[in-house]
Amino acid sequence: MNRKFYRKPFTAGLSLLLFLLPASTIVEAWDTDSSDCDYDIPTIQITWNQNDSILTPQIYADDGSIISIVETTADDTDFALRQASSLPSSYDLRDVDGVCYTTSVKDQGSTGMCWAYSTISACESNILMQGLSIGDDWGNGTDDIDLSESSLCWYIYTEHNRSGDFTSGDYVTLNKKGQGGGNAAIASFALASGTGLELDKYAAVSDWSNGYSEYNRYTSYYRMDSSDIIWSLATGSESVIKEWIMETGAVSACYYSSDQYYDNGTSSAYYQNVYDEDSANHAILIIGWDDDYAKENFCSKNGSQPSSDGAWLCQNSWGDDDTYEGYFWMSYEELSLCELARYQMVEQSGDTVCYQYDGGLSYGGMCVDAAANVFTAEADGELTEVMFPILSTNTDKLNFTISVYLLDDDAEDPTDGTRVLHQTRTTTYSGYKSVALNQAVTLERGDRFSIVLSLSNMTSDPNASDPYISVEVDTDGTASTTCSNLTGQSYLKTDSEWVDMEELRSKYSDYHNVALKAIVQNTSDTTNTTQLEQALALAEDAGVNSLFDAYTTAVSVLADSTAEQWEIDNAAENLLALLEKYSVISYPVYEYAAYDYTLGDVNENGEIDSRDGYLCLVEFAENSAGSIGGLLPAQVAAGDIDGDGYDSISDAYQIQCYFAETSAGNHPSCNTE
Repeated sequence: MNRKFYRKPFTAGLSLLLFLLPASTIVEAWDTDSSDCDYDIPTIQITWNQNDSILTPQIYADDGSIISIVETTADDTDFALRQASSLPSSYDLRDVDGVCYTTSVKDQGSTGMCWAYSTISACESNILMQGLSIGDDWGNGTDDIDLSESSLCWYIYTEHNRSGDFTSGDYVTLNKKGQGGGNAAIASFALASGTGLELDKYAAVSDWSNGYSEYNRYTSYYRMDSSDIIWSLATGSESVIKEWIMETGAVSACYYSSDQYYDNGTSSAYYQNVYDEDSANHAILIIGWDDDYAKENFCSKNGSQPSSDGAWLCQNSWGDDDTYEGYFWMSYEELSLCELARYQMVEQSGDTVCYQYDGGLSYGGMCVDAAANVFTAEADGELTEVMFPILSTNTDKLNFTISVYLLDDDAEDPTDGTRVLHQTRTTTYSGYKSVALNQAVTLERGDRFSIVLSLSNMTSDPNASDPYISVEVDTDGTASTTCSNLTGQSYLKTDSEWVDMEELRSKYSDYHNVALKAIVQNTSDTTNTTQLEQALALAEDAGVNSLFDAYTTAVSVLADSTAEQWEIDNAAENLLALLEKYSVISYPVYEYAAYDYTLGDVNENGEIDSRDGYLCLVEFAENSAGSIGGLLPAQVAAGDIDGDGYDSISDAYQIQCYFAETSAGNHPSCNTE
């Protein structure tokens, strides 16, 4: 196929565009020599101890001491008890007024993916309970919706280096990747970054040994709005979890699984009183409860029968041929029950874009006055939400303040500009939080903007520690994390001074970006089908046909004039992944085809000159060294003259050749099509 059909050629007489620089240029005027850095900032790090397929948190302060996890404060318990009278004595999500709000029992087989099965099932339950839109072909024949556990397990544990993706270099290392274990924190960070919500038919666990395509890293059919995590459930606060189940659907949970499952003739019941939450080794889904489930239903050998009636109805992931079709009851008094989590989902819509730097795991933190991330708008849009995680060492109830600044061209810190939004709110529980802004902030392509976050405790305890703002941290241990960052992305404010995270790394060498995301709704009323058209043309040339679901879906989406951009992108990515699987192409060919760009104009200043070739060469050097570059996705696409998905020496040469010949008044002889 003639590549001229696919590419946007060099254009003469271009109108002037906003000069778009990578975010790293914000501190050009700063002295970043940090050899004498004397900042003393309280920090914490969280690592995990592995017990079977569950990673339990262990939190360390600067002095090496272990910080206890405290969840469900007295205020929360009081609230729960006040609400108890309004809760039914029994509840089952499989039948709520004749409607089922859970998906079917799955089988994790011999994998350690229980945490992912529990998480994904909780997400699916929330989707059903909210009545979110579900495509006709998104199920598995048994369920209306079937999301991929493998997608959640794979990408956050897999290193990637993708030009224009500032989460490159952020990942978790663990033996067997996500099949080796996980927890609610890892699940929350993965879902918040936009991974883990692919359809199971495109990323089935049966394909694990072959790996999963980088084309599908951000293929998501929903978006996680927020998550709530209670690491340790206090006695008497079961009502909080009951409220969660009734409000938002099934709740993921962990416990110590042993041989205490007891077949009492009508159901399977589980209770043990020897091992606590530190020994948790399995994750399940809580889908209901029965306050009157008799204590006599549990095995009484070895004094292991609970003292009172009442139990949780749990869905397991050991297949529907397991005892009682994959369901069992767990006593309210189960000593090891912990890590209870719910996930709030929203539909994909139009041109929702997540601006982010944290793509792995940011469960470490610094105690500072404020933190900020600086982003560059890739397109016209409206900033509508901000996302950030709450560390489990923070108190349950926190005040937080969010400010948004449109930055000046010569900004030297994240507040050098016009403050366009300032709001204070309250949040509860651990997890990754989404905050709707009081008013949308209008952005134009090329605008640099900052999001500033500060946290404060809501407590009268004078001995309470200040909250920690979550920062990406390189760690070693059972599950280690790796992160990367650039100058000009993340900042901390301490002693009334803003400091670039890159400057602080002379002292805090393991710390990288602030975990703070911007959710933007691009305002373009048109859709871009270039990538999908290219994928279909290539598939047809290769003989790919209607035997493949990815192909038939792509044909259908392209023919649908009402298809939204996310549907178009998902269809293209699934088809490109299929073509890669059969060695028709290799990643990242066509990855950047759908971006709006002018070929050769890398810095997007409206003309093609030597600076464009230089930026292309720098991007090549950064990627060759295994680092992330500073270019935005559209800039990477503009520099990819030969269309191989990379900015290379050859691309830089073509740009310089074009500039030299046009400057001399000659017709370019370089092949740029």
